[in-house]
Amino acid sequence: MPVPDPVAPSHMDIGKDLVAASATPLVLALLASSLTGMVDFATIVAFLTAPVLGYLNLRAVTSAAVPAEFRPGRALRALSWGSLVVLTAFGLVYLASLLR
Repeated sequence: MPVPDPVAPSHMDIGKDLVAASATPLVLALLASSLTGMVDFATIVAFLTAPVLGYLNLRAVTSAAVPAEFRPGRALRALSWGSLVVLTAFGLVYLASLLR
């Protein structure tokens, strides 16, 4: 069975790129009249996606797909979980500040 080239783009990667490429001009067109609106949108997206992306990253580097010698140790995993708690707290505080 041939081993897939990890560097070659897959059909899924190309699809995601097409979605991002078509969504970007739409977001820019909708928010171009207000720089504040664009910055607010970027800030909201960043604060709300950071904990999810952090968790997915932690899950990836601690999975069986990563050789044991390259996985983070106990202290780094604890630091990662603590950081995820902080990211989530900041996201919730930011979200609460928007809803006031």
